[in-house]
Amino acid sequence: MKTLRIVSAGSNAKGQLAQNSVADAHTFNACLFSDSSALSGTAAVTSIATGSNHSLITLRDTLGQTRLWGCGDGSRGQLGEAYGRQYGCSSVLRPIDLSHYHDRDVSMIAAAWETSYITLTHPSKSDIVLSLGANDFGDLGIGAKQKGSVTSGQILFDHLFSSKSATDIMRVLEIKAGPHHALARISVENSTNEQRVAGWGVSRHGQLGPQNGPNLPPFISSPNRLPVRDVTSLALGNQHSVFLQSSGVAIGLGSDRKHQLHEISSLSAVQSIGATWNGSYLIRQENDSWFIYGTGSNSNGQLGCSPTETTTPSLSKIPFPDETRQNYEIVDMACGSEHVLVLLKEKINSTAQQPSTAVWAWGWNEHGNLGLGHTDDVTSPTRVWPPANTPRGSEATVVGIYAGNGTSWIVVEEG
Repeated sequence: MKTLRIVSAGSNAKGQLAQNSVADAHTFNACLFSDSSALSGTAAVTSIATGSNHSLITLRDTLGQTRLWGCGDGSRGQLGEAYGRQYGCSSVLRPIDLSHYHDRDVSMIAAAWETSYITLTHPSKSDIVLSLGANDFGDLGIGAKQKGSVTSGQILFDHLFSSKSATDIMRVLEIKAGPHHALARISVENSTNEQRVAGWGVSRHGQLGPQNGPNLPPFISSPNRLPVRDVTSLALGNQHSVFLQSSGVAIGLGSDRKHQLHEISSLSAVQSIGATWNGSYLIRQENDSWFIYGTGSNSNGQLGCSPTETTTPSLSKIPFPDETRQNYEIVDMACGSEHVLVLLKEKINSTAQQPSTAVWAWGWNEHGNLGLGHTDDVTSPTRVWPPANTPRGSEATVVGIYAGNGTSWIVVEEG
């Protein structure tokens, strides 16, 4: 029987790595649950989201039900008021109480700096988005502006749709968060099947689009419709937002001060997007190979080369070895604060052989978040998993990668 395991590395001041410790982890170590049997009945780890010092993880069981777990700092309500009162901080993963919504299932999660977003779904009712935690810059998205006055609420989106009736069902297609702003793709199931992109939180750099009047407001405290269309994917940095359109072209809003949006719309046939705090990353298939393009800050090798090698803004290819691109296909990319993880799967012709998987990474590594046993920045793509001493054929299969604020997460399937 196959079992799942989650390993993490990096920043851990409040126990957000779930390793029963508050010391940074410079290598990948197993995440721990308050219930040691939590993973034994788990069919999939469906998502991991991390804020400044807290983490959320969703586990789907064999019956198709999803449970939400959290660890790290809950002092501002970002893991729920009950969690914060009972534990304050926890260095192991504990269940987050959603019993009030017992008829709904968790479908998506996201995390801003000290705020969490939980999407709850029901087959015959509109989706609900709960926001928990800090509201310093309208992060909760519920209209309240006072810091500390409110620590939870339900985000409302009905006002975005002029044609929505009381019986129409609203679905959240995607929700993503940067440090202090969030975006959601919303649709309504009716004759028009309208879709909208809405955003809230910090807006002073234009990351939520132009607003009425000559000056950009410092923040927006409830969802505001963004001037983008045909969007299929979202990625958020610190002061910018990136959108992948159905045409395969990426567009951006917000600051370009560090060239984080430079020329991103010049590429066609883009397959997926990602964003660090000050950078943007695009995956593109070219002929029989894949390439990752990056632009933005390279102060810590985020563009896959020495900081001294990038003196002018440029959308450039991340320099993976040709042999790696020839022998592996790209499965997924995860962008953290200023580091990037990529999941690769071996190309094989014989179905009798189980293809091996590998995680490569580069960029900022101050907290050991690349899991290499040191804290030096990594300025070129480097294999970080499986560990270098793992015998060929004994590797566990990587089924998921996630990256947060100075943290990295790998989900492996064993057995």
